[in-house]
Amino acid sequence: MNERKEFIDVAKGIGIILVVLGHLDIDGQISREVIYSFHMPLFFVLSGVFAKTNIRFKEYFAKSFKTLYVPFFVFFIVDLILFYCVKLIGLQKALKFVDPEFLSFTGVKFLVSNAPLWFILALFIIRIVYYFIDKNLIVKYVTTVLCIGFVFAKGYFPDFAKNCIYVVAIPALAFYILGDLLKTQILNFDRTYEKHKKFILIFSTVLFILFVLSAHKNGSIDMKLYRYGNEALYFVNSVVGCFLCLLLSVLMAKVSCFKKILLFYGQNTIVILIAHYYITRKVFPCFMRHFDLADYLYHPITQIIMLTVTMIVMIPVILLANKYFYFLFGKKKPVSKLKSNTEAVIKK
Repeated sequence: MNERKEFIDVAKGIGIILVVLGHLDIDGQISREVIYSFHMPLFFVLSGVFAKTNIRFKEYFAKSFKTLYVPFFVFFIVDLILFYCVKLIGLQKALKFVDPEFLSFTGVKFLVSNAPLWFILALFIIRIVYYFIDKNLIVKYVTTVLCIGFVFAKGYFPDFAKNCIYVVAIPALAFYILGDLLKTQILNFDRTYEKHKKFILIFSTVLFILFVLSAHKNGSIDMKLYRYGNEALYFVNSVVGCFLCLLLSVLMAKVSCFKKILLFYGQNTIVILIAHYYITRKVFPCFMRHFDLADYLYHPITQIIMLTVTMIVMIPVILLANKYFYFLFGKKKPVSKLKSNTEAVIKK
């Protein structure tokens, strides 16, 4: 197995675990502030690394539609059905579902219970847009600047972005382009680390301390809600967080036990993204309130336990999804028999 493939998938594994942990946190916790400062940009950057537009648009659109919009739409419908079933049996208040509007599937007004679905729809939108701007390097640079500039200008129209995935996708596009522009550097990050190991470790230690302080200063942000705090700090923290996560993934790829676990989760991020939210935001809170343990819901020990339980539960969910429902993700055969995107890109 190619080492570069391993550390990239390990980075995805670390990222998706942070996503789950972030959904166990609450505004004001420093762990949430740090995680939310970069975890979604990380996935957009890594998606951009594997951007490939050298095919006909019809084929490109069909592939993007099958692998992104189909799972989004299917699980949007599942979310809608679950909501109305819960509402029908009178548990709506207990589970605190947000009433999803049917037009959420368009992305114009996104109000669904399974909130992480926004990422899949945003990535689909970005991929379609990127097909047309990937033909010219100058256009990519200009687009990146405009996307970042849009975030700084959004203060002039604070309600413009509310629940609109198309607007949320604008800054996300900047991170996607960044991943494509730095494709070579990212795929060879492990080699760079081996050449400059001591310097990178010392530099990263100092950088990590500054990063945590900066993320804490910027407070609770949320990409989906278009809440960025200080825009300059957000973009800096996002880039620094991605760098530190890649470094951590290189280190974890050298530890066999961690590598196997993180590879497994990293190669199944979409399944985890879709399935975990019901556990972290619906089942666990309801369970804690039922047993009068709500005061301990956001205690660090409770969160570690819930994170562990959630990731263990995800194992059979992933295995079942890969074996019986692979077609929902645009695959023609079980995922276990397919090569990952990382391996395919490197070999080409």
